[in-house]
Amino acid sequence: MCLGICMVQEFKQQLDRILASFDSIDLDDEYKRRLAVKPLYDYFQRILLEVGNQLCGLYRNSLRNCHLGARWAAVKGALETIEDASKWDKLVSTIHNERMSSEHNDYSSPPKQALLDVRKQAVEFANWTLNIGQKCHEKSKGFTFIQEYAAISRWYVGEAERIVTELGEAPPFCVKEDYYLVGAENSYSRLKTLNDAVGSRSLSVRSVDELTKEDLGSLIDLIRVVERVDASENVVLSQSKCPKCGGNIGETQKYVGGSEEEEPHAIFYRVGCDKCDYVFDTKTIDL
Repeated sequence: MCLGICMVQEFKQQLDRILASFDSIDLDDEYKRRLAVKPLYDYFQRILLEVGNQLCGLYRNSLRNCHLGARWAAVKGALETIEDASKWDKLVSTIHNERMSSEHNDYSSPPKQALLDVRKQAVEFANWTLNIGQKCHEKSKGFTFIQEYAAISRWYVGEAERIVTELGEAPPFCVKEDYYLVGAENSYSRLKTLNDAVGSRSLSVRSVDELTKEDLGSLIDLIRVVERVDASENVVLSQSKCPKCGGNIGETQKYVGGSEEEEPHAIFYRVGCDKCDYVFDTKTIDL
């Protein structure tokens, strides 16, 4: 997608076709509501991929490997250099959560009204995101090389911190069959060291004269490791396996509050590993 008006219109037409697919589904059928989540989810995923990559300068492969919640967090950070984006958090969270529940629970069916609420706001979200993305793109034209270096560094430092927090510092299950990430020089075990080096330098370098060959080398190595881990993690998750330990990914739920005399006031859903503390997603639904 280029930035010309005609190509933007063509992209919007693609989005319209996705919504038309959703609109053709009978939402009164609980099984078909499971199917209906997919076009809505794709709608938001495509918007954030193209706006994030084409207009905000984020790396396409990294965005493509993100689920909707992570993709929104990344693109939101760029869009908020122009305007507060928090008003869309609930909308994105709703479709993300319903998609994850349907994906990991064979008998979970999204509420009809939740899907209709997302559908009602979808076009407005797309228009707003494209508009603010265009403004972000115009602003970024004035970036210097050092500003670009700092922006790219912040993105990958954030991704590396997420990986280490979720998967640990030791090589997790999802990388153990990948020689590049286990035995080679650019291995998973170097991730934290690389991240610390890039994070520190990205804050201290203020001019091209201060930038060294080692700085660029560390950033390139960090990008390679993060991209590879992201891809491996998503492959394992697509098989409903835990990327951290290899256990099974599934959904559990428990009631919150309540007693013998009183009904519970909420249900807490967790999508995660049945063996370790890896959590893919959580949500709380008030009753």
